[in-house]
Order: sequence, then structure tokens, then C-alpha cells
Amino acid sequence: MGAGNDDAVALTTAAMRPYVDMVDEVIDMGGAWKSGNRAPAPEFDICVDAVAADALLGTGIERLTVAPLDATHEVLVTRDDVRRSSRA
Repeated sequence: MGAGNDDAVALTTAAMRPYVDMVDEVIDMGGAWKSGNRAPAPEFDICVDAVAADALLGTGIERLTVAPLDATHEVLVTRDDVRRSSRA
């Protein structure tokens, strides 16, 4: 979720609640396990838009994966990986 992201907030409004079940899966990069990029613990996007982060985590979407910022430092994607995934 990006800073200022209203999508997560929209999913939690009363008008959108019936549509939450239509979402198969959400994968979000947010938070940090060992160290953030904004402060010692929080990752920037969650730090500056905690309301949207809280809304996303409270949607009730069953398949919600949150990958911490640290994962982006440890899992490398090569150009060959991107090419293979674009053909799939």
C-alpha cells in the first residue's frame, strides 16, 4: 500500500463491504521486521498512513499477506525472473 492509499479505506466503508468477498487475495508490502526505512521500526508507507494500514488489516479479507520491507532486501528478482513471469 502506498502512502495516502485510499483503496484500503474504501474496502472498509459500508457501501463497499459487500464487495470485500469478491477480493481473492491481497499481497501488501508494508511494515518491517528488523528495521524500517522511516524510523527504527516502521516502514514509511505504514508510518505515514497508519489509518489505511489499519483499515486494510481490518477488512476481513481471508487471504491477506503482508510482506515486510526486509523481504525486499533479501529476495532478489532478476530481469530473467521478470521475463519468465511475463510469459506465464
